[in-house]
Amino acid sequence: RHASKRMRTSSSQDDLVSSRFRLLHAILKEHFQNVEAVYEGLNGTFEIVTDAGLEDEVLDDDGKLQCSVRVEFSDSSAADAKISVECRDNKLAANVHAMLQNAAHAATSVKTGS
Repeated sequence: RHASKRMRTSSSQDDLVSSRFRLLHAILKEHFQNVEAVYEGLNGTFEIVTDAGLEDEVLDDDGKLQCSVRVEFSDSSAADAKISVECRDNKLAANVHAMLQNAAHAATSVKTGS
């Protein structure tokens, strides 16, 4: 019995990590039309392609700007996330980082009552 309880806990924690990734993906999709997401285990990546930057001269010849986001949860509790954003537009990268950091913090701060 004890082992199956441990498996259930692990599974529910995996679901928690997955739900956090889905939340971050949904938040990015609210702000950017083109967001591709790949997540496995505790690591996730999001590729954003946009046609608007905050700084001058950041769009490529096709009029696009690509940003790469990497999110790494420290463990399956999804309580602590390391977020990094790579983008030619430093202001946009800082905004995306702050937005996701705030969302991850808010998601872990919510307590469900009984």
